[in-house]
Amino acid sequence: MRLERDIMQIDFEKQIGVSRVEDGQIVTEFRERDDESLRSHHSACCKWVGEAPHKICVEICLE
Repeated sequence: MRLERDIMQIDFEKQIGVSRVEDGQIVTEFRERDDESLRSHHSACCKWVGEAPHKICVEICLE
């Protein structure tokens, strides 16, 4: 967390990490917490459409 805070200047009060698996690696992007596009990258997605890396979440799991 030190690298994210000190080097990348991530403000965890205002930003959230969104992770995905890509080519066998976990890739994390930091976005503003109120960013509407977070819904399409939510880690609790139950249903996806499209092909990687352009998949879009169309249903968020409730649990």
